[in-house]
Amino acid sequence: MKFLILVLCVVATSADPHWFMMPADEVELVQNTWNQVKTKEVDILYAIFKAYPDIQARFPMFAGKSLDTVKGTSAFALHASRIVNFFSQYISLLGSEGSQPAIKTMLN
Repeated sequence: MKFLILVLCVVATSADPHWFMMPADEVELVQNTWNQVKTKEVDILYAIFKAYPDIQARFPMFAGKSLDTVKGTSAFALHASRIVNFFSQYISLLGSEGSQPAIKTMLN
C-alpha cells in the first residue's frame, strides 16, 4: 500500500504533460491495486502521516496532535475519504486520451 501511495504522489506531481498516458497494462495494474485498498481510507491517510509527519503538520486540524488520537476521529475519517475519493476519480480517468482535459482540471 505504501508503494502505491508513493507512486500516486509522484504521478500527481509530475511535470511531464504526457505522464498520464501510461501503457494499458500499467493503467490496469494501478486501477486493480487501487481498487484493493481504496476502502481503507483512514489507514491510507494514517500511513502517509506516519511516514511523513511534516505532511500532517500542514493540516491545521491535525497539526501538533497525536496521530494515534486523531486517527479515530470522524474529522480524520471524513478528510481521509475526501482524499481517497479524489484519487479514485483520478485513477478512473487514467488510460484514456480523451480524459486528459479532465485530469488536468482535477490536478490544477
